[in-house]
Amino acid sequence: MSSPLIPCSSIGKHSIQRNDENRTLIVDNVMIKFTPTEYRLIMLLIGSQVISDTDFVQIGFRCQVGTQGRVNLDKHMDNLRSKLRLSGLNIHRVAKYGYVLLPSSE
Repeated sequence: MSSPLIPCSSIGKHSIQRNDENRTLIVDNVMIKFTPTEYRLIMLLIGSQVISDTDFVQIGFRCQVGTQGRVNLDKHMDNLRSKLRLSGLNIHRVAKYGYVLLPSSE
């Protein structure tokens, strides 16, 4: 990667760096590449507490919450979880509140 890595807040015991130009996260030694929309969504979770569905849809998809926004969010959350699987991180649903990025359950 030609552009510098930017350190992010650790999540559990996992160190995280990001490269905004390449839309990449490095979790410990695992590099994960994201699409532009996935990267906007994962950046909302990095260093944050719980992020609401409304914030995800409005910021991630740049639209209002509705049925299609919910379908898009669910699809992208599944894709993000798949990409994060080998990194030791996972996106957890916090009932009625939203999502949070945490270490995977062992």
